Amino acid sequence: MRAELERAALELVRGMQRMYFEAQDLDGVRGLMEPKSGWIGVTGAALPHPAGYRVLDMPLVAEALDDDYCMVSGSSTIQEKDTGIETVVRLSALCHKSKDGLRVR
Repeated sequence: MRAELERAALELVRGMQRMYFEAQDLDGVRGLMEPKSGWIGVTGAALPHPAGYRVLDMPLVAEALDDDYCMVSGSSTIQEKDTGIETVVRLSALCHKSKDGLRVR
């Protein structure tokens, strides 16, 4: 059961990173988060960037804390589409499984 939670949490956070950087869909990102969840800003890669980004790499690890909570941490390497400049963005996300599904807390 915990392995399933870890797999789902990795999928959620990877999708959230692509939604944020590649699609620049902030409403979509908010939809993956629990209401009243906290978000500490992104440094070095503030949106919007007119040309957008590509996500090149996402070495992430997940650790189930119990049957309902999972911590995902790691980084994303993003590249500005127009300049080719690469930035590594570190992240950690607490994912929570509830009756409404898996969301980032």
